[in-house]
Amino acid sequence: MALNKTIEYPLAGKRVKIVVSEIISGLTFLAMGITILYLASTNRLFVHSAYQTSVNIYLTKTLQSVSGFIRAVPEVVWILLLITIIGSVAWSAIRQFIKDNRNYKK
Repeated sequence: MALNKTIEYPLAGKRVKIVVSEIISGLTFLAMGITILYLASTNRLFVHSAYQTSVNIYLTKTLQSVSGFIRAVPEVVWILLLITIIGSVAWSAIRQFIKDNRNYKK
């Protein structure tokens, strides 16, 4: 609730309203931009470390094992799973729409 509080102040003869959460996100993006500009100007934006290499190797091995599992399952099963998921989401949306319409008419 505190992040939804509106702050109002005069700027160039007009009243400006801004939400606290917008101020926080704006300051976060500003800090990220300043950090990126600093790293780019000092030529340290693309520094690689042993940690990054080990994470990349781990993720590659994980993706290879997942890929092996995916290839083991027939394509028909994936198609049926996708159709089931899409159907479930659509059915849930339709039920919610009908429920909202009934409540609206009351």
